[in-house]
Amino acid sequence: MTSITTQASRHAGIRPIHRWRLSEPVVVGLVALAAFIVPLFLARGTTFWFDEWKFILGRDHLTIDTIFQPHNDHPAPLLVLFYNALMHIVGLDTYVAYRAVAHAAHVAVALTIYCYVRRLVPFSAALSIFAVLASYGPGWENILWAFQLGWTGSLAFGLVALVLSSYHSRRAYWLIGICLVVSTSFSSLGLLFIFGIAVKWLLTRRPGLLAACLPAALAYAVWFAMFYDFYTVRASERYGFDYSLPVQLMGLPHFATVMWADALAGAFGLLPWQPPEAQTGPPTPAPWGVALLVLVAAIAVVRVLNHCATVSNASSGGSATQGTRGVRRAWFSKALWWATTRLRIRVRRDDQQATALAVVSILLFFTLLVGVGRAFFDRPSTSRYLYVTVCFIALLTAHAIGGFLHQQPSAVRRGLSTLLLALALFASLANLGLLRRGALYLRAQAAHTRATLYFLDLARPFLPRSFVAEPMFDIRAGAYYRVRDRFGSPVNGTARITSEADGLRAEVDQLLVRSGALLVDPAGGPRTSRASALPTPPATDGSSATFSRPRQEANCTTIVPKTFAPEGSGPPAQTTVEARPGSGLVVWGPKGVHVAAHAFGTRATDVGTIAEETEAIITPRRMALDQAWTVVLSSEGRFKVCRAE
Repeated sequence: MTSITTQASRHAGIRPIHRWRLSEPVVVGLVALAAFIVPLFLARGTTFWFDEWKFILGRDHLTIDTIFQPHNDHPAPLLVLFYNALMHIVGLDTYVAYRAVAHAAHVAVALTIYCYVRRLVPFSAALSIFAVLASYGPGWENILWAFQLGWTGSLAFGLVALVLSSYHSRRAYWLIGICLVVSTSFSSLGLLFIFGIAVKWLLTRRPGLLAACLPAALAYAVWFAMFYDFYTVRASERYGFDYSLPVQLMGLPHFATVMWADALAGAFGLLPWQPPEAQTGPPTPAPWGVALLVLVAAIAVVRVLNHCATVSNASSGGSATQGTRGVRRAWFSKALWWATTRLRIRVRRDDQQATALAVVSILLFFTLLVGVGRAFFDRPSTSRYLYVTVCFIALLTAHAIGGFLHQQPSAVRRGLSTLLLALALFASLANLGLLRRGALYLRAQAAHTRATLYFLDLARPFLPRSFVAEPMFDIRAGAYYRVRDRFGSPVNGTARITSEADGLRAEVDQLLVRSGALLVDPAGGPRTSRASALPTPPATDGSSATFSRPRQEANCTTIVPKTFAPEGSGPPAQTTVEARPGSGLVVWGPKGVHVAAHAFGTRATDVGTIAEETEAIITPRRMALDQAWTVVLSSEGRFKVCRAE
């Protein structure tokens, strides 16, 4: 009978279902491989950034405090162990290994959501959701930045626990408990899944779910009591924010609207790119996102009303079969019915619906935590918040459209599948552009980080160990040198600075000048080896002045202003002199002299201005790399430059 059906399908031009299903792992595997390779390629050239340096420099030695110390209100012991393990295995010379693990965690999140939604919707719809999540450009921070492994790892294990909660076995409960502990050990996002599975236990009354939640909940409670440092309160005081819980609760509806609307707009590829620095002013939702949010709300209201009528009809003596189907197809309306009838309808018989209600509770709980705890500091359209939000929206979408798609005839279902795949393709291509913009942003930040590290390596002979090279990242010279000697450095030697971009080299020059690598000392300086009287230089205003120290006339040069200087051509008197460590330049001018210099870049950095009729000595300090400074001197009048060997 099976062969006859297959032959008839072939003659009718219909592909057998079993063959299409056999190709599902191949298609999903190719999409997952692309979701891993594309971010790995886009984020090339990036390096350790921002909070990563707090882990590298402050938690390179493992103690109880460094492992369990919270990071921005999050427990992160597994993230600390992850960085320490890779620092000992591959060092700090390469960033690829760190990114590869983070990209793999992102793919694991998308694959887990695919496994969840595949039980509810046809393959084409599940593949569309998977493709959108795999290339979700608005969540570029969680996809491209290795440090966000704390969030993606927590999401991956939490979602696995949510999937396993549908299985009724002791092994499943053990695995749920392990996944929740691991999820909570990556970040506080694990609390979302503890809360969601606890809600599912309330609905289904399965004791195994409660037992699975208890270890992670108790572990988090112990950590909170012993190590929590109330970062939110301290940050609000540090940055001058007036943190007030009632004010945050009043702003929660607007915060939730913007976050949900932007997450929906990003899922359809309709969210424009906004760099983090450009997000100023009151947060406003994307116009397309508001329209999608209103549409989703209207559909939910219609489904609630229809299902209330269906269940009311069934409870008043209608068809029991029809009522049961209505309950199974509309999980949201059943939640309303459960709330109004005090559990007269036993949700425990419909695990799918209980899981959907758990997902709703997780999304609401996440919105509450973020809106109350971080709204004063972060915007609702922050990349990492949109990433988490769209994950739960994808789960709810599968619950909402699953029954509708399965009810349609094959021709209609085929057309809807084509439409969903087309929308997913459009959204994926649009979001790849956002991923690329996010990667470019991280590369720009990486250039700044490498410039800071080059500066620290070059200035090591004279830089104080307490010097703070980057206040935002809290990169201190002493801690960096200690870690560099043990694990290496992303810049891997000062000799490579000559192959870097000119903008990076110019930033290194600026940092060197700020740290005093080129001293302009009006009170003293190196003495000449052979002292002789230096004639009094004539002054342009008719007065006279003398150098306070004898200098050798042969080593001096007088710079005379140009006789004709077109407008915009620069100062009348200007010269360029090379200065090396161990020698100095003595400069004097009756109208003052402006000093600029560059060592590695091509653009001169302002060093300072020598006051009028004041002799100053310019002395380069010895650096780790023997490099001469090119000193640019300019003045409105005549000035004299002497070389002191």
